[in-house]
Amino acid sequence: MYNMLKIEQGTALYKVQRVYQSIFGFTIPIFWGRTIWGLPTVIPKKKPVHVVLGSPIQVERFSGDLHSPEGKSAVDALHMKYLKELEAMFHKHKEKWAHPKGVFNIR
Repeated sequence: MYNMLKIEQGTALYKVQRVYQSIFGFTIPIFWGRTIWGLPTVIPKKKPVHVVLGSPIQVERFSGDLHSPEGKSAVDALHMKYLKELEAMFHKHKEKWAHPKGVFNIR
């Protein structure tokens, strides 16, 4: 939907972004969409967007401290459950959008 400028380490723009990040705590990505009269805009490119909804994941209420070992293990277990359902949805629907040999990869 958008083009995004890849900023290499060591460049002047990279250094400017690091200074901005040290001041404000985040950086702004440099991106652009469609061009009008040769000028970049923030209007997204015309590309299809595919949305797939899965079934809800049952979540047990946790009343303890999420930073405790028990809380961290509860979050990790729920995260693994989410990833498992996400992978199942990917494999179920991947052939609809020309990814028959697609690999599910979360970085």
